[in-house]
Amino acid sequence: MPNKRPSVEREPTDPRRIRSFATFFKNYMSVSTLVTAALPIPVAALHLIPTYESQTKFLSTYASLFCFLILSFVFYLRHSLARMMFGKLDKERSLVLTLTPLLLILLAASSVVAYHFALQQSLDEARTIAITKGLPFDTDSLLRTTDLSSVPNATKLSCYFLGIFIFSEAAFLIMALREYLQDLLGHSDAQLIRSRPS
Repeated sequence: MPNKRPSVEREPTDPRRIRSFATFFKNYMSVSTLVTAALPIPVAALHLIPTYESQTKFLSTYASLFCFLILSFVFYLRHSLARMMFGKLDKERSLVLTLTPLLLILLAASSVVAYHFALQQSLDEARTIAITKGLPFDTDSLLRTTDLSSVPNATKLSCYFLGIFIFSEAAFLIMALREYLQDLLGHSDAQLIRSRPS
């Protein structure tokens, strides 16, 4: 009986609740990558990010299209990424791989700032044109009525809008894929913390 006590004491280190939570979290991450890829459509439809109405449909379509393409491409590269993530790497390459999601998050944040800055410049130009033509020049009217061919900074706005979603999706995917691959390869967190498995 005394010999069995240590194994009973060790059992709580892997309780069912933690395993269930880990499974839920991994499933949530997988579903979230799909949700993130589809996110531009409801975001644009609900005007959660201000856009010119003439740009809204094609921006949400392009953003979703590119997000799904990135989702497919990252999953397509999963074998190479698994070798990079869980194989032996020199310190520089390992650091680059570790910091890639952070870089993508910073690019997404930069795209948000750049988009709103470009949108403000665009609205200022559109407002000047509207005033000279005697048209309504409040922000809502400008966003609603400006023709696609008359949108100032249209290309910049499109690129920054797409960047918000593309960089976010890529960062999310790399982090989710790492969790998926760790589970698939059967590496525990403790193993990875102690030493990088080959």
